[in-house]
Amino acid sequence: MTNRAGKKTPPHIKWLLNERAMLQGVLRKMTNRRTAYQKRFEAAQAALEKRRATFLTAHLASEEALLRKIQALTLTLDSMAPEVSPDAVGPVNAWAGKYGQRGALTAFLKERLQEAYPNSLTVPEICLAVQQKFGLVTSTTFERKNLRETIRTRLRECRAQGLVETLHIPHSGTRASIWRWRRESTTFEMLRRQEAQRDEDTPD
Repeated sequence: MTNRAGKKTPPHIKWLLNERAMLQGVLRKMTNRRTAYQKRFEAAQAALEKRRATFLTAHLASEEALLRKIQALTLTLDSMAPEVSPDAVGPVNAWAGKYGQRGALTAFLKERLQEAYPNSLTVPEICLAVQQKFGLVTSTTFERKNLRETIRTRLRECRAQGLVETLHIPHSGTRASIWRWRRESTTFEMLRRQEAQRDEDTPD
C-alpha cells in the first residue's frame, strides 16, 4: 500500500487504516440493522393502530345499537305504562346464568359432540346449537364474539382433559378448526359418570 506521495505506507499506519475500515463496516452494519428494525416497528405499530381502530368502531357500533334498543323500550314503556319508571329495575348482567346451572354449557358441548360422532362440528355450528339450547339472542357483534370465545374456552378445557380433539380443515387457506369427540374418551366418560352416580347413591 502506498500513500498519496507514492511512498510505501508504514505498517502502523496500515494498521490504523485497516482498523478504521473495519469499524466503518461495523457501523454500517449496525445502521442498516437499526433502519430495518425501525421499519418493522413502524409497520407493527401501524397494524396495531389499524386493529385498535377496527375494534373501537365495532365496539361503538354495538353500544349505539344497544342504546337505540334501550330508547325504543323506554318509549314503549312510557306509552304503555307511564306511571312506571323505566329505571325501576337497575342494570343487570344479562349474561349471568344464561347457561342454567353451573357446568351446564360444558355438559351440553360434550353431549352435542358425542351425538355428532364420528362426524365433527365447526365452531359456528356449535354456537348455533348453544343458542338454540339455551335460548340466547346475540344481536351485536360484541355479544357474538363473547359467545364464540366462551365456547372455544370450554372446548379447549375439554381437549385438555382428552375428551375432544381439534381437526384442522385441509386446504382451507385459513386457521379454522373443527371439533370432534374422541372415541377413546367415551369409556372414560362413562366410568366417570358411573363413579359419580355411586357417590350420590352411597348413604352418609
